[in-house]
Amino acid sequence: MKLKSMLFKGTVLIGVITFSMMMGCSVSKTEDNKKVTASSTNENMNKSGNLETGAPKEGVNKITSITSTTDIKDEKGNIEFSLLIRKTNKSLIPTGMGEVESNELWIKYPSGKEELLVECKKSEKLEDTIAGIQNPQVSLDKTKIYFMSAAWMTSGSIHVYDLKTKSERFVCSGNTLAIIGKGEYKGKLLVRKHKYRSAPDYGAYDTYCVVDEDGKELKELGEEVKGEI
Repeated sequence: MKLKSMLFKGTVLIGVITFSMMMGCSVSKTEDNKKVTASSTNENMNKSGNLETGAPKEGVNKITSITSTTDIKDEKGNIEFSLLIRKTNKSLIPTGMGEVESNELWIKYPSGKEELLVECKKSEKLEDTIAGIQNPQVSLDKTKIYFMSAAWMTSGSIHVYDLKTKSERFVCSGNTLAIIGKGEYKGKLLVRKHKYRSAPDYGAYDTYCVVDEDGKELKELGEEVKGEI
């Protein structure tokens, strides 16, 4: 996995992460624009992220540590809520990328209240599989949480959790994820996709695409993004 940060004229890209075969890595990231400001830190196994100590009870899946924390702040710098990715000791999830860790996405409020949003799950359909949750991104209106999951051999998947309806769904395939902060496509997703050319120019390639909230591709941008989208 490698972490990229990009800033384009008129467009802020947040926490862009590329999937690799090494899905067990922890991620530290920052996001900063007028709408959303976030900072991320990695916690060690024995720090305050631990929810339990000692041996887990039989039949209980122990949450072992927080691997990523993203603080979502308002324009005054006050934390509205935090997104936590927690590692567990649950069984690995089979995906096209191999077996991947089963972690969880939580939300924590300044009051200290915490709520589990998304658990990993296996499915016969890889688009419905959730494994190795990474790179949570908040919509500009702060009602939806987009995140990445392992999926196919050549591509991860993008999912979204709706804070109002308390529901999760698949959005599209993708190996990077960012929210576009300004311009014509403000609020849309910037996703790097793995595609295949048709005849006569057969072959695979990777390209950036603008995608809406339902996964519909609005524009293909090419292998690099320069200037305004």
